[in-house]
Amino acid sequence: MGIKSLILFSLLFLSGLEASEKYVGLFVNRDFRGELSFAYRIQFACRNIGWKADVIDIRKRGEFRDKKYDFVINLIPGAYKHAGCKNYLAIFHPLHHYFNKKGFLFRKYCSYDGYLLTYSPAALGKKRKSFANPRKYPFMSWYPTVQKQNAKAADPSSLFYICCSWGNRFEDEKFQNFLKRLDSEPYTRFYGSSIFQSAYPESYRGEIAYDDESLYEMAANAGVALVLHSSDHNQHGIPSGRIFEAAAASCIIISDRNAFVQNTFGDNVLYINTGEDAVSIFNQIRGHMNWIRENKLKALEMAKKANQIFKENFLLEDQLLRLGEFHDRLTHKPGSLFWTWLQSLGLS
Repeated sequence: MGIKSLILFSLLFLSGLEASEKYVGLFVNRDFRGELSFAYRIQFACRNIGWKADVIDIRKRGEFRDKKYDFVINLIPGAYKHAGCKNYLAIFHPLHHYFNKKGFLFRKYCSYDGYLLTYSPAALGKKRKSFANPRKYPFMSWYPTVQKQNAKAADPSSLFYICCSWGNRFEDEKFQNFLKRLDSEPYTRFYGSSIFQSAYPESYRGEIAYDDESLYEMAANAGVALVLHSSDHNQHGIPSGRIFEAAAASCIIISDRNAFVQNTFGDNVLYINTGEDAVSIFNQIRGHMNWIRENKLKALEMAKKANQIFKENFLLEDQLLRLGEFHDRLTHKPGSLFWTWLQSLGLS
């Protein structure tokens, strides 16, 4: 092996080591329960692939000022950054947080090193103008998915649902009414913030710990999971994290007609039309629960296929590895010191 080849091999080997081990910061606001839960999922998934991650409340980010991260992901609205590393902005919130009326990113968001989009540029419609220039605004697909799980669904006799205070469903009277009807059903198990205990006293089972297993064990023990999206999710055809949680837990899934869910999981999910009134939505869910009881083997096969789709396409560990590759391309792109050094040696 010649000296240049040896140097190149060594550089690529060291670059590979760098790609395999990352130290990541995750900016959250602990009052935002969904984003906090996602941050902990990322932290668990990082551990699974040999990375390290810190979950950082933006109000205490000064305590992490001296940390030497490879990159930081901002999971909430607001232009929060960490000095001395790449900073990436995750956009899976309502679009009005990020885009002006002309369809461009607000100026405060224009200086991020990269963007993690749950919305596809096409789904952004008129608001995609900034991402028409991927050189200036590099981006990759990013879903609020979950880490690998070993949970196996039990007898599908109960309905698991996490009550949410985000999106418009929380204050929507129709959704409140059909959830109150579900509250009186013997198979219903509601979880979430303690604020829901008084609203659903018969079915409320408590909060879920931010750990690696509790949510999936509770969902799997129920056997059936209800997945509802906000109108913003449905308008743009993007998923919330609930569909990935349900699939990861090997649950039989009952979902609204979200375009992402339909296109991705197809007929391996039971659907409800949430455009109808509260009584109709309730009756659709009750009808699905009756069908599951009468067709248990077929329903379990649907759950198995949905779980396989999740594992093959949406594992959070795999998404993080793609993010690592995205980061390395930005860090070692032509024009960087790395590539300039290679060029000076005549190796690029």
